[in-house]
Amino acid sequence: MCQAWGITAQDMYSVGMNLSSVDRERVVVKVPVTFEGTKTASKLIDAGVRVCLTACYSSDQAIIAAGLGAEYLGECTIMSTSY
Repeated sequence: MCQAWGITAQDMYSVGMNLSSVDRERVVVKVPVTFEGTKTASKLIDAGVRVCLTACYSSDQAIIAAGLGAEYLGECTIMSTSY
C-alpha cells in the first residue's frame, strides 16, 4: 500500500495515479476518509486504481467507504459510548 498525500482531491488524485502507475493490479493507494479523500477515492476507483480508505473514526465513515467501493478500510477506530 502506498499513501497518497495532498491538500485537495486533485493533489491526492495526481499522487495516487503516479503511485499506482507502477502496477495497477498490485498497488493499493491509501487515502483518508475525509471530504477531499472520498472525492479522491471515487476518482481513483473510476480510473481502475485499487483504494484503501484510512483514518476511519466513525461507522458513518465506514459506510461511506463501502459505498464508494473501496477494497480495504484501514486504521479504523470506532469509539462507542456507554451511558
